[in-house]
Amino acid sequence: MYSQWDIYLANLNPTLWQEQSWIWPVLIVSGNSFNQNNNIFIVCPITSKLKKYYWDLIVKPNKTNWLSEISEILGFQIRTLSKERLIKKIWNIEKFEVDNVLNWINILLTL
Repeated sequence: MYSQWDIYLANLNPTLWQEQSWIWPVLIVSGNSFNQNNNIFIVCPITSKLKKYYWDLIVKPNKTNWLSEISEILGFQIRTLSKERLIKKIWNIEKFEVDNVLNWINILLTL
């Protein structure tokens, strides 16, 4: 089952312009009801190459999020992906990080 806040490896090709491409970890941000009733997901790519944009969320490595270094959830690259693009589940973010992500998404969508 695909769940909100899961982190998957995803194939983001083909892309255009400055979209993130290749195989990237992504965070599923769409809700569980949406995920269970559709073959698409709303995701944000994650990168360890910090861009430090105002609208991105920095995530520090911890015991449960699989990250080996400080990473950035690329809010400005939010996109919809087909289920076929998700390769495998890596992990999910911790409960205490969810509030940070929800606040960040709210800010991002109201900029």
